[in-house]
Amino acid sequence: MNRRADPTRSGAIAQDAPADHAELPRRSAPGVVPADRLDLKLLSRFLAVVEHGSFAKAARAVNLTQQAVAYSIASLEETLGVSLFERDQLGAMPTEHGRRLTHHARALLTEAMRTTESLHALQSATAGSVRIGVSELLSAQVVPVALARLLGRHPDIDVTVREGTSERIYDLLQRGEVDFMVGAPPVSIPLRDNVEQELLFEDFDYVAMRTGHPIASLSEPTLADLQKLTWIVPRSREEQYQFLCESFLVAGLEAPRYVIRSDGLAFGINLLLLTDYVSLTSLWLSPQIMNAKAGGLFRTYRVRGLDRKRRAFIRFMRSTTLSPAAQALIAEIRTAAGQLRRSDHDS
Repeated sequence: MNRRADPTRSGAIAQDAPADHAELPRRSAPGVVPADRLDLKLLSRFLAVVEHGSFAKAARAVNLTQQAVAYSIASLEETLGVSLFERDQLGAMPTEHGRRLTHHARALLTEAMRTTESLHALQSATAGSVRIGVSELLSAQVVPVALARLLGRHPDIDVTVREGTSERIYDLLQRGEVDFMVGAPPVSIPLRDNVEQELLFEDFDYVAMRTGHPIASLSEPTLADLQKLTWIVPRSREEQYQFLCESFLVAGLEAPRYVIRSDGLAFGINLLLLTDYVSLTSLWLSPQIMNAKAGGLFRTYRVRGLDRKRRAFIRFMRSTTLSPAAQALIAEIRTAAGQLRRSDHDS
């Protein structure tokens, strides 16, 4: 069982709440609550209840009694003047106020952790930790190059990488579960006011196939040449499948009849190598093996109607103080992205 450590307790289960017959704090009227009245310890226990769905499970996770957790939540509700949970026999579900507090509580605890790490990092600029969210495409070339360079110089930095779609990683960023994200979604993701974005580079979708593919003998394949082929499309990206179909329909052609839906990167690459199937890829976002300009094993063509533009970017929360380790990794990502742009221009 994973346990959430309470920073104020260790060892045996703590007994920091009043006895069962003691009166819980009375709830005050709602209003503006000064930030200095929000106890990080109480927020940590509040998040434990949210994540575990009951006071009993949360108590075990943070190494406290159930009574102590209940008193902590009551104290937080009294401070804020609102109810944070709806309780029943099945457990505890956050109210609308509780759901709103969840986001802010995660951000506050993350910022507190970042501040502590930054202070420790002042003593040693070669240590610290960084949590990065990476879309599947950016995890292929840019981020691995940057990460390898960073750890080559500072091997003591603790790195956590979360991978997924840009939409999922963006959600993790706003929940405070990653320090920053690097993404390149095929469809633009709205930028919220509390999020900062930095453009890394732009790329286009290309049609990829094995070097011995029959189509590879053509200098400039068209949509008509590709219509009857079998396409490999990510299962989790419905918008890419729709884009593929619409591109052919707009050109007055039928949508591809044969489509394989798979999220397996290794599976897709091997299928392309062994068959005459084709797929959409981005030169500088996909694995180097897919990039003919970088000595890859595939031929790639920019086909009119399928050459959708991709924008690779870094996003981070405006209110978050990035650790020195995170700032160092971002600097390496900028360098790696700049080298990709220069190599593309030179080619």
